[in-house]
Amino acid sequence: MPRAAIRLGRWAVLAAACLLLSGAPAPAGSPQWQLVYDGDPLKGSGSRMVFLEAEGELLLQIGDGAMAPTFWTLVGDDWRRRLIPLADMPPGVNKPSLAYDSLRDRLVRFGGYGRDGTSNETWEYDGQSWIQRTDVGAPPARGRAGMAFDSARGVMVLFGGYGDEELGDLWEYDGVAWVEVNPPGDRPPARRDHSMAYDAKRKRIVMAFGRTELAPALNETWEYDGLAWIKAPPQFGVDPRADAPLAYDPIRERVYTFGGALVGAETRYWDGSFWQLVAPAASPPARAVASMAFDGTRGELVMFGGDDGVDALADTWVFDGTTWTEIGPTDDPPGRVGFGMSFDSRTEQAVVYAGWSCCGQVDYDDTWEWDGREWSEALVSLNPGKRQSNAMTF
Repeated sequence: MPRAAIRLGRWAVLAAACLLLSGAPAPAGSPQWQLVYDGDPLKGSGSRMVFLEAEGELLLQIGDGAMAPTFWTLVGDDWRRRLIPLADMPPGVNKPSLAYDSLRDRLVRFGGYGRDGTSNETWEYDGQSWIQRTDVGAPPARGRAGMAFDSARGVMVLFGGYGDEELGDLWEYDGVAWVEVNPPGDRPPARRDHSMAYDAKRKRIVMAFGRTELAPALNETWEYDGLAWIKAPPQFGVDPRADAPLAYDPIRERVYTFGGALVGAETRYWDGSFWQLVAPAASPPARAVASMAFDGTRGELVMFGGDDGVDALADTWVFDGTTWTEIGPTDDPPGRVGFGMSFDSRTEQAVVYAGWSCCGQVDYDDTWEWDGREWSEALVSLNPGKRQSNAMTF
């Protein structure tokens, strides 16, 4: 096979993110696909992140419901693709609930919006493969719900979200069955796009922010101790927000949040009654719908991606309790789909132009070249403009 065809074939696979083929083994001597470059996670708001304690790895899921999810682990300061056979993957969904069961060493995923509608499926990942659990007794289908694992009681706690309507129900999952819980006393109003985290020091689920059909953003905070909901005092001076991630830092024994819709680049922590403002020496830009989790291997909070209201983001930041630091490669093209690609036999480089990001949020008009080892951006004075699903040939 000509050298150009070999290099183009390899590049086409990595660029389209179609890196894994399933089916019968190929005949001996036949051409084989080979991964030559991991790439980077796609931009967009369709990401969820958890720390797998048993493996000591931070796992990032990218997906928007229109394509199979991709999974990444943070190795040092770089994201590495975790290849999972397509036959073992759960359906792609957008805005599912993900949380890690530290007692059973299982990542649990519930719900989300997919091609076939809103899901109420429960899936578990044991570090090797995904397994669909029974849906008997499962909560009604939904996405945009909050979920966190209560390690003291050994149950996953799910609240709210949006299915056919806005929801305000409370459910617990012990790894065998889902049970709806109706604690006495006051309870939070129905909501979506809120966040939940388990405060291990205080042994309470913390639920904050979100939005309702009547309010584009909320600033109230509730706690759940397994017996009742407790509403926190009014948060004067804390702007309402939605899609603000929450994560518990066991070293500093605090629940942190960053940004969110309708607010700036704020870092705050929950002291049990108020969201205290942190003044880090450096900070990520403002954003909403980012993913955030505590990396037990690094001993830091890690935040990925999100949306700044203009552009989808794919940057990675770590927070050590004092300041934020950006990590990861800076010389790679942003992840994309629907781009044009061809091979330039004069320069022996594959060329990619334009395309769009995950979840259809950003159209590109940049040009990149791949020489078989590394990327370089081609700075041109004139181009055809932003577009997607474009064709190219040499």
